[in-house]
Amino acid sequence: MLIKWVDSSYTQPGWQDRETLEDWAKDKDTECYTAGLVIHEDKRHIALALSMNEHQFADVFKIPKRQIVSIQELGKVDA
Repeated sequence: MLIKWVDSSYTQPGWQDRETLEDWAKDKDTECYTAGLVIHEDKRHIALALSMNEHQFADVFKIPKRQIVSIQELGKVDA
């Protein structure tokens, strides 16, 4: 599954003037893409494993559904 989602962001640490912060706040959201095997899905989240072997999963990534823009099925894996 390939998920396109919007990430949260924050400013650089330290003092900044209001104009700089307003420009940053108006900037477009950061869109991210994550591909993996769905290991869990419920009303609030989708959890994807980025790697797997015969018995285990690694690098599991949980994405809140409210941040998801689109979902694309990539195909079936026999595991």
